[in-house]
Amino acid sequence: PATMVDGIILASAPDMVHLGQQGANAQVLSEEAQQYVAKGQGQTILSHLLWEKYPISAQTFCNLFLPGSTADNLPIAANPAVFPSLAKIQQPILAILGALDMIIVRSAAEDLALLKAKSVSCPSFHIAVIPDANHRYGNQESAFAQTIITWLQQVFSKQIR
Repeated sequence: PATMVDGIILASAPDMVHLGQQGANAQVLSEEAQQYVAKGQGQTILSHLLWEKYPISAQTFCNLFLPGSTADNLPIAANPAVFPSLAKIQQPILAILGALDMIIVRSAAEDLALLKAKSVSCPSFHIAVIPDANHRYGNQESAFAQTIITWLQQVFSKQIR
């Protein structure tokens, strides 16, 4: 079947479950969130801050940070044999990370290589690590934009003309 998506850019794509396990309050947040959701009180704001900074509701925590949740689609830290969501993608992919991104599990190069290896149906997977860039590519916006432009030209040059 035809698709309306010609390519996918994974810009700073995180392992959400791994991120949810970070911080001093991670275990308490997880247990409390699951208890509230089980009681039908998912809108309750948890008693501790996520990463010691952000208030979060029980349902949001469960949706984003628990194994098997809707956001558990790039399990880089757990590294199961298959990343089901990624394995289905049949379009070209560009995966970009800043070398200083706080979401990195191993190293930027290793995390991106793992994503590439798990993209078993992808016809073309390009990797880009932007030196001196953080999660939001602060002060490296031009390098970020140029990386995307170059990829678009390389992969879709026949369609762009």
